[in-house]
Amino acid sequence: MFTDWGVSKIINLPFNIFADAYVDTGIFFFENKPTSHYKIHSFKKNDEHNELKDIPFTLIKSNLVLEPKFKIILNPTVFEIVRRLDSEKFEKLGDISISTQGLSPSRFSQSIETDDKFSFPYLSRGNAYSYALEVEETYDTSLRNMESLIPFYLKGEKILIRRIINRQDRLTVGFTDKKMVFKKDINPFIIIRDSYNPKYVLSLLASKFISYYYINVSAIALKDDFRQTTLTELREIMIPIINEQKQEKIVEKVNDILREKSKNSSADTSSLEAEIDQLVYRLYDLTADEIGIVEGNVV
Repeated sequence: MFTDWGVSKIINLPFNIFADAYVDTGIFFFENKPTSHYKIHSFKKNDEHNELKDIPFTLIKSNLVLEPKFKIILNPTVFEIVRRLDSEKFEKLGDISISTQGLSPSRFSQSIETDDKFSFPYLSRGNAYSYALEVEETYDTSLRNMESLIPFYLKGEKILIRRIINRQDRLTVGFTDKKMVFKKDINPFIIIRDSYNPKYVLSLLASKFISYYYINVSAIALKDDFRQTTLTELREIMIPIINEQKQEKIVEKVNDILREKSKNSSADTSSLEAEIDQLVYRLYDLTADEIGIVEGNVV
């Protein structure tokens, strides 16, 4: 589109445009020739929309819309960050991990399976929280007829990402090493590359920056109704390549958090998480202005 055609303006409208439908609505202005830049304006969810004149547009260079997806991002700060992440200093989460979508309990009936290879506890009550997994109730189920899923639920370090984005506009990223099958709202990620400590990757995914980044590059995460993550977009998150010694500095802080969470899943570890946030900003080469934007407004 950006080679034969062009976009001149994009207006992301409030959510109450139509009286009978609370939906995402936008206006796109196209040209039959390439454009060097385009203008964008994104209304807040509850803004008045009686007039569309005198809109304070932000100018975006078209060369920030990168091949092959040509994804248009409404936040210009995120454009600059996305372009920097396209380098040899980063790898995609999907390239260093395996992951699967949580499944409905109807797929995992209660079982009296006797073979430990196929017998697993199913998390019937409980949930993933920041750096934690809270287990309230389980029952025994069998994966005898679903052997392809076994690697995701064996005992071992797993990063757990909840499907729903929380009210604080944050991804909820938990952690466990338990042998367990998780319900449909919890997606397990298992790091398979030896050069990455799972707790290092956990610290990135649970950080304030990654929530800001993800929410601003994901179309479904920007929706007002039922905002959620998708495995496809989560796998696109870029992970900084650093050596084991540098990872260990962050992992030490993660271990402190996990110790507190093991005693009480709702323990206040905000000071440690804030320290990790500062380290994450450096890993992604954020400027002082960009850090201020992330800290001031996650969305």
